[in-house]
Formats: sequence, C-alpha cells, structure tokens
Amino acid sequence: MYINARVYEDLYLKNQPIESVEREVEKMRAELKRLKYAMESPVNRDGNYSDLQSEQESINATREYLNCALLYYAELKGDNSVLTEEERVAATLRSLRMYIERATLNMGGYVYVVDVLNGKVTAAKDGVIETERECERSQLIAALADLRIEEWREVYAPEDYGCNLICPEKWTLTVDYGESMESRGYSGEGVYPYNFGALKRLLRIN
Repeated sequence: MYINARVYEDLYLKNQPIESVEREVEKMRAELKRLKYAMESPVNRDGNYSDLQSEQESINATREYLNCALLYYAELKGDNSVLTEEERVAATLRSLRMYIERATLNMGGYVYVVDVLNGKVTAAKDGVIETERECERSQLIAALADLRIEEWREVYAPEDYGCNLICPEKWTLTVDYGESMESRGYSGEGVYPYNFGALKRLLRIN
C-alpha cells in the first residue's frame, strides 16, 4: 500500500530545507534503480518477471515520488538543472511519444512490428508475415507510452548483473520517431528491461 504523491509531498518535502529535498531526490533515484535492477536480473531469463504486480506497483509509486521530489527541488532552486542527463533524455523522448511511427523487435528469429501509422501489429519469420492484427492507432500509442521505453537503457548485458549466461537470447528493439528525431535502439543478451513482459504481451509472444 503506497501513499499518494500529495501525502508524500506533505510528509517528506513540504517546509523542508533544500538540502533535505536534495537527499530525498537521491534516495528516490537510488530506490528506483534498485527496484529495476532486481526485476531485470538474469534469474528471470524469459523477461516475464514484470508480471509480479507488487514489484511493478513499487516502481510506479517510486517514480511518482521521484517526479514529485524533482519538481519540488526545481522550485526551490529556481531552475531545471536538477535533472540528470539520463532524465533529460527520457523527458524529451516522453514528450515525443505521440510521434512514434513504428517499434520493431527482433528476437528468436522473428521480427515483430508495432506499426502505429498503419494500425497493425505483425510477426514475421524469414520475411514471411505469420500473424497480423489491426489495432486502433490511439491504442498502440497508449500501449507504447505505458511501456515507458524512454526509461530503458540502451544495452542490457549479463555482466552488468555479475553473471555469465550460456547462449543467451539476443534481442533488439528499434523505435522510429519519423522526422521528429532519430530512431532509438535498445538491445540485450539474456537480460531484459524490467517491464519487457508487457511488450511481449502487446506483441502476443508466448
């Protein structure tokens, strides 16, 4: 059970000196990183660990607290220099989520495409489309936005988790923003973003 952001602000931010707010920001950053790291561990090799609702709820709540603390901190400092470079990039990508035209996942010998422009989700192998379904464009935009891909790291490697995997499954994801900005690429070997299971469900990957 988590408190809402307004209560969090009253308890931990309101009327606090700037040094305390800064410490709270760093605390929430560290907690968010810890939660994602735990869910991304190669122990969960199929990328479905995000099905554990309590962990996902913890990440969502911690993200909300961090955003609240960052806003409060920025107000106290009088500028927007409180964001890290990673957070600035994520904020930019988040603002462009409506302009995503296509997301392409290569994994297990298949090419899965979320074609936002044409309202389709397809799966192909060896250049032959095996499945295709039509979706509302607004639904695809919302589904991709919910994934918060802008928070993903560019590379997920088992070494970052202190382990070695035998024949790890390789995957790549490319997100195309059309003329709004250059495409963004993500990849991994046996390691997946904390909510990769949600992407697999969108693409109907078993």
